[in-house]
Amino acid sequence: MEIGKVLAGIGLLATLLFAGFMMLKFWDEIRENVCSWLRKHDLQESALMEVLIRFDSISVGIRTTLFVKTRKTGEQKIMERELTDAEIEALKKKEPEVYDHLKRQGFAQKDLLYLFQ
Repeated sequence: MEIGKVLAGIGLLATLLFAGFMMLKFWDEIRENVCSWLRKHDLQESALMEVLIRFDSISVGIRTTLFVKTRKTGEQKIMERELTDAEIEALKKKEPEVYDHLKRQGFAQKDLLYLFQ
C-alpha cells in the first residue's frame, strides 16, 4: 500500500473523529443549558414538550438559537450564540442534511427532544 494513501486515510479518520468530538461537546452544552434553564425556573419536574435549535446563516458565520417549550412556560428562547469554525466544520460532517438545508434556505431547524428522553 502506498504511504500517501495511508496518511490520507489517517488524516480523514482524524478529521471525522474531531468532528464527532466537537458535535458531542456541542450537544452536551445544549443539554446542560436546557437543564440549567429548567432548574433556574424550577421546572425540573415539568414535561419538556419541545427542544428546538435553529441555525441561521449570518454574514460572519452561523448563529444558533435554542428554544424550549414546556406546559408551564410555552416556548422560550434560552440561548443564542455563534458557532466556532470547528463547530461549523463538525456540523458539515456530522449533520450534513441540516448544513445543506442551512446553505440552501439560510436557516435550518432540528428537534433535539431526543437528547432528553
